[in-house]
Amino acid sequence: MWKASRGYRNLLCAACAAAVGVAAAAAVDEAGLKAAREALSRGDLAAAIAAADSAGARSLDAPEALLIRGRARLYQGRFEDAVADLTGVAELDSAGSFGTMAQYDLALAVLALGDVTGALNQLQRLRDSAPDRPEAAAALNVISTIYRVRFRAPQQGGNLQFDPEYAAGGSQLDKPVALLAIGSGDLSVADSKAHKVLRFDPQGRAMGEIAATEPLALFREDGGGVGIVGKKEVHVLGDVFQPVALREGKRDQLDNLIGGVRLTFGDLLLLDSKAKVAVRFDSNHAYVGDFAPSFAEPDAVATDPFGRVALLAEKRRAVALFDAAGNQVAALAAGGSFAEPVAITFDLAGQLYVLDKSGPKVAVFDAGLKPAGRVNLRSEYGEPIALAVDSTGRLLVLDRKRKLVTRYQ
Repeated sequence: MWKASRGYRNLLCAACAAAVGVAAAAAVDEAGLKAAREALSRGDLAAAIAAADSAGARSLDAPEALLIRGRARLYQGRFEDAVADLTGVAELDSAGSFGTMAQYDLALAVLALGDVTGALNQLQRLRDSAPDRPEAAAALNVISTIYRVRFRAPQQGGNLQFDPEYAAGGSQLDKPVALLAIGSGDLSVADSKAHKVLRFDPQGRAMGEIAATEPLALFREDGGGVGIVGKKEVHVLGDVFQPVALREGKRDQLDNLIGGVRLTFGDLLLLDSKAKVAVRFDSNHAYVGDFAPSFAEPDAVATDPFGRVALLAEKRRAVALFDAAGNQVAALAAGGSFAEPVAITFDLAGQLYVLDKSGPKVAVFDAGLKPAGRVNLRSEYGEPIALAVDSTGRLLVLDRKRKLVTRYQ
């Protein structure tokens, strides 16, 4: 198993000892287990933890209950608590599916605590011990990302180097506004004036297009699909809908959409310039409520591997990080590492990238929003407007004025 660094080794020792030494005190509460699953699936983290406790997590009677509690704590940003729970699962069910799933989440929690070497060891162990599991493929992607962005010698002021052989777009783009990387390099670019989303392969060659009315933002769907946010409509999973919020009993059509993202639990978070707040919808397009209402006028949104949400407000030069319930867990000080932030994204290792028109450059932050590096962009950028990071850790930047996507690796 993964070995903890001194800062939280005692937590793990306690969890492991309890997992090995505590006898089953009671039968698993199946009703509580079902309630825990349902609460986690809808993102009600407090309810998931309470139900998991009643189902056996508190006394370590049920590895699935402990896994649910560990994941809920991971999504809350309670990384040390998550490490303790997930280590217990791996000990209780070392040869089972719950133990394997826990190992991947454990690596993410360790990574979030800043132990990059410990996370790598855990991911590599998972990759070698269960090569046919989906968690192993996910682990390989995170390993690749970590090596690309954290263990290469810094060049040109950052830890990613400009790739002169790559360029996508050119004469095929009219007014590009958004960018999305899927997998190891397939790229989608939203063109608001041409009313379409163009697709490119990892070499920058055109692959096709999707018609969409005034697309302004793109987000990743489960299974590698592309979600499209237009000014007045959203394209999701083969469906098109106009979101309607219900505030004080009145219908409020959101027809000034500027951004969106799919949350870990399946809900959809949309940004509307008229509403001036992030708005949450469930998987059936029903309005759930406003998300983090204290964060006014968000212009961009992104989610990290831990289920947390980052919001960017350009005018205030503010970037803040929230848990799945909308509680703020961290924030970046305006003017510290960037002057004109215009876009944000995460990589698979949990690092946050902030595109800064001033420089131009990309400021990089770790899972706790501490500075982790900087990529100085080419001086000929006219108007950098969007960025993305693929599953191997390569950074892609869209320049609206030059109508090109360039790559750093």
